[in-house]
Amino acid sequence: PSDGVVLGPNGTAYQTTRSYNAATNTDTTTVTAINPTTGAAQTYTLTGIATGGAIDQTASPTGSVVVGPNDIAYQTTSTTNATTGTTTYAVTMINPNTGVTKTYSLTGTPSGSVVIGPNGTAYQTTTDGSNTKVLIINPTIATAPLLLGTPSGSVVIGPDGTAYQTTNSYNFVAGAYATTVTAINPSTGAITTTATLAGSPSGGVVFGPNGNAYQTTYTVNNTNGNESWAVTAINPATGATTTATLTGTPLSAVYAPDGTAYLTTLNTNTSPPTYAVTVINPNTGETATHPLTGVAEGLVIGPNGIAYQTTYTSTYNATTGTYNYTTTVTAIG
Repeated sequence: PSDGVVLGPNGTAYQTTRSYNAATNTDTTTVTAINPTTGAAQTYTLTGIATGGAIDQTASPTGSVVVGPNDIAYQTTSTTNATTGTTTYAVTMINPNTGVTKTYSLTGTPSGSVVIGPNGTAYQTTTDGSNTKVLIINPTIATAPLLLGTPSGSVVIGPDGTAYQTTNSYNFVAGAYATTVTAINPSTGAITTTATLAGSPSGGVVFGPNGNAYQTTYTVNNTNGNESWAVTAINPATGATTTATLTGTPLSAVYAPDGTAYLTTLNTNTSPPTYAVTVINPNTGETATHPLTGVAEGLVIGPNGIAYQTTYTSTYNATTGTYNYTTTVTAIG
């Protein structure tokens, strides 16, 4: 097995396996679908892809099988040309109800596994080192829009089913990095919103309860090496952005029911390092930063909307050889 069993929404069990033939020096990937009612097993063999006229060895699995809400399974595979040594990738779609499979060749190297939206649309992000493509597969389309830059992780699905891909690019003229967040319509594959932000991305977008997308970015001072961090709120309906500057590296983000964001940060540019909580208003974009004394632990939000941040400080007693700790809980709101 290449990984454990993956279950579909109707209970169908999928198991990916890999076998190696020493005589031919080839790998073969199979995906077996097991019917939860009858126990009947149907096995699908994933074959290699022709590259440059030569025959590739059969496919090796890349990650686990991924199953959508419509019970269709997707397996990403890699194949290596025994003559040239080049590796190519593909995604195979498996419909266990009809037994039909379809393989889509990928351009570049996968960034993560297939991600599936609530309507069953599948997304596979790839990169060639300079640009990013997102293969979009649903019953009506199979397209791969070209996006500038390298991917920062896989596609992230928003509350309304919209797919968001974050990419990172470098402007050699300006000598600076830029982050682009692209929103993709799951039904048509069309790009609906593009937000370009200063700096490099830290991961992909996350979503608040109000549906806003939040993207964290950072820039590095080439003179002293210090990092500057920011969080940008993106309105999915209008594409409008609001950026809040942070006092340090974000350690965690907690969102109140009304969409207010609380980010606990660590500033390593100071000596000693300092912690703070930055509060971002989802409606106005206004921010308020609350410095903390000591080391920050987890932040929680109470039912009254008040945030509580735990911190601790320590002192060393040279006489007894012990540390004394003081814990503080700060209410923010």
